[in-house]
Amino acid sequence: MFNHIEECKKALRERERCFQSIVDNIADAIVIIDKNGVICFANPAANRLFGRNLEGSVFEFPIMSNKTTEINIIPNNGSKMRYAEMRVSNIIYKGEEAYLATIRDITERKEAEEKIKRDFYTQNTLRAILRISLEPIPLKLQLERILDEIFSIPWFSLKAKGSIYLVE
Repeated sequence: MFNHIEECKKALRERERCFQSIVDNIADAIVIIDKNGVICFANPAANRLFGRNLEGSVFEFPIMSNKTTEINIIPNNGSKMRYAEMRVSNIIYKGEEAYLATIRDITERKEAEEKIKRDFYTQNTLRAILRISLEPIPLKLQLERILDEIFSIPWFSLKAKGSIYLVE
């Protein structure tokens, strides 16, 4: 009987080490938040993503159970803003009701999506400029229409100090 109990304890310790290893090495952030909004646990990925040790701090995002939401994270270590997807579930942690937030860094995906959008607008603008340049209209009108196309690009903005003049 004693050997059986010892074997069960050993198996339990091994299982705990296995789960701890998974939580410590998973790429996604795992955060447990109590009902007061205080972070009770954060795995190493969460601390890296936020650029600081999260345990004991107030969770800064709205908690919406069973919904995936996008959040913007500004790390405390001075690195650039990160985009992330967060999903929150209700759990029992150490005998108390709590929230489990899993957070996945989607910065690379968002940046790739933005690049695709920029490339799309650039290609469409170049196509429009080529089409305008082939039209049999006066040069001044062509240049005005080309500038209209260029300035219609969403991320293109003029600095308050700059200007463009059409000179004949």
